[in-house]
Amino acid sequence: MRPILFAIAGGALALTALAGCVTTGMAPQPRGQSLASGQCLSQPLDDTRVLDDHTLLARDLSGRAALFHMASPCMQVNEAIIMRYFGGGPICGPLDVDISGTNGSGMIIPMHCMVQSVTPLSKAVAQQMFYGSGRKS
Repeated sequence: MRPILFAIAGGALALTALAGCVTTGMAPQPRGQSLASGQCLSQPLDDTRVLDDHTLLARDLSGRAALFHMASPCMQVNEAIIMRYFGGGPICGPLDVDISGTNGSGMIIPMHCMVQSVTPLSKAVAQQMFYGSGRKS
């Protein structure tokens, strides 16, 4: 009798949570979006810039660039980040690189960043984001 009661209570709780998402209009965020093979970045990366606590701009030696979107705040602007590459292949998605940063809590302890998605950028847009309109690399 008890297992059935717990199953009914658990199902009701799940339906309530689902109904809350539907009524608020929150769509689930896409997880693990990767770059197409021709848009992947080569390692090691040439340049990176933390744009905000959720977003990292990266560019490889050939000038290909992408935005790495994190699932939660894990970096600070003007603070160092740690990047660990997996294998020797290209960086196409969340599983190809491990990123850590600091979260601004006053302690300098690396905080793991969970990459949610990677968005490709044109060379011109990346140039603008890195240097603005007045400077060229």
